[in-house]
Amino acid sequence: RLLVAVVALLAVSACAGGTAVENPASQQKGPPVQSMQLLTPTQGWALTDAALKWTDDGGLTWTDITPSGIAASAIKGLFFLDTRLGWVIASGSTDARGAEEVLSFRTSDGGKTWASSPLSTEKTESRGAPAYIDFADPQHGWAVVKLVSSSNFSIGQLFRTVDGGATWSKLSIPIGDPIRFTTPSDGWTGGGPAGDKLMKYYFADLGLF
Repeated sequence: RLLVAVVALLAVSACAGGTAVENPASQQKGPPVQSMQLLTPTQGWALTDAALKWTDDGGLTWTDITPSGIAASAIKGLFFLDTRLGWVIASGSTDARGAEEVLSFRTSDGGKTWASSPLSTEKTESRGAPAYIDFADPQHGWAVVKLVSSSNFSIGQLFRTVDGGATWSKLSIPIGDPIRFTTPSDGWTGGGPAGDKLMKYYFADLGLF
């Protein structure tokens, strides 16, 4: 119900020229929405503290599509290329030092079923930190796992897949912030401790494609 209220409030706000309008439905209690995206006028997803949800009717009804075996709170990042293809990066088990296993999940049917694979064979110091995912096409994708550090640093690990997320290989990245790729070879990242870094990568020059 909270998801419907959020969608309704956004629609009212848009009609009012960007001015927020009080909506009684928005007072309904429910799990907070962490992020959401409409992929078509009627289809999209929303991540709450309780579940990853999917709608096919513009937010009137929602279906739980959280990958089996994980809690919604374990999801570090997600990305849908279209209404069928999506990927989730989530926290797995942790060791005595607090380092965690990082898992990837992929779907080709809008979240009805998911396949899983480890993002890396090594556990990472990323507990509680987000991950950022981007795909240029159904096969070529990247994931940045942000590592825990002080506010003076922005560190992360970059992973790349060329088979739709079935397997991942580790690359290097100078900062642990979001990435965007326009082609399987050209990508950008921006951020850093002060938020003032913008870098472009030419993976083709490295002989990776």
